Amino acid sequence: MNISIPTVTTTQLASPLTSGSVDTTPFAHLLSPIDTATDRVAQSKEEQVHEAAQALVASTLIKPLLAQARKDPFRTDLFHGGFAEDTFGAQLDSIVAEQITGATNLSIVEAIYDRILNTGGKVDTHG
Repeated sequence: MNISIPTVTTTQLASPLTSGSVDTTPFAHLLSPIDTATDRVAQSKEEQVHEAAQALVASTLIKPLLAQARKDPFRTDLFHGGFAEDTFGAQLDSIVAEQITGATNLSIVEAIYDRILNTGGKVDTHG
């Protein structure tokens, strides 16, 4: 009695996240670490400056507002996340602040972006 077992390659497997499409990514490539240095080189100077302006606004304006809201004296145990919220609240604030600045068109981000590009990244400290 001969039993044959079919072999399946990664190119024949359908991705569970997409309907009917075939994932042709080699499995070894999925396991390799992502090289973020080459990703940054591919970005233009304008994109890098815009991301830096967004990060500045997120860390100096939005994150402190979220932290202050977390310390609300009127908060109740009904909406409190418990020990996990106390432990990881600052990290959650950072992520939410980045998402807020990335998803909205804040005029302060655009002002910082324009200022950096117009001055060539140099800041005038004399007024």
